[in-house]
Amino acid sequence: MAAAYAEEIDEISAWPTQGLAASRIAGRFSALRGSPVSRNAIIGIVRRNTGLSAIGFVNPKGGRAGGRPRKHTPLCPAGHLPLVGNS
Repeated sequence: MAAAYAEEIDEISAWPTQGLAASRIAGRFSALRGSPVSRNAIIGIVRRNTGLSAIGFVNPKGGRAGGRPRKHTPLCPAGHLPLVGNS
């Protein structure tokens, strides 16, 4: 993908605030540009541009992306986290 121009950056800046995910933004940006743009390219543009990185992406579920549950770490009988690497 070629570098994003100022007009394109302005257009991209409105979409994360509307709650669009990077994949949806990539679809709209591809249509705007007339050539395919990947989700990863959009993430890169947002992370590298200081104005866009301040906006970031909306994560409606908070925490981990996609709402993945956290891995459960079982506690020792005493209620402490297990020691890792000690045998």
